[in-house]
Amino acid sequence: MATSSTKWVIYGAIGLVLVAGNALAFWPLIEASRQMHAFCGGLGPGLSWADIRARADDLGYEVSPIAAGQALVQDPRSYGRRECQLRFDSQGLARAR
Repeated sequence: MATSSTKWVIYGAIGLVLVAGNALAFWPLIEASRQMHAFCGGLGPGLSWADIRARADDLGYEVSPIAAGQALVQDPRSYGRRECQLRFDSQGLARAR
């Protein structure tokens, strides 16, 4: 019986190491998504493209030039998976999502 309980302790420890390893491996991805969401949500209407670009540069994001009243903010470390779409009108930023 002692070997059976030792076996379950070892399996439990291995399972705990696997869960902790996955949590550590994926935490940067989760945090980067939260950071992009907070950046996009923090952009208020009327901001200029230059102001948005300055904020994005501080966080290491890339901002595309305005084309047809739209621009895109991307996290280059995510290979396009995290982005914020911007729409501009004559008064500046109209919408960020």
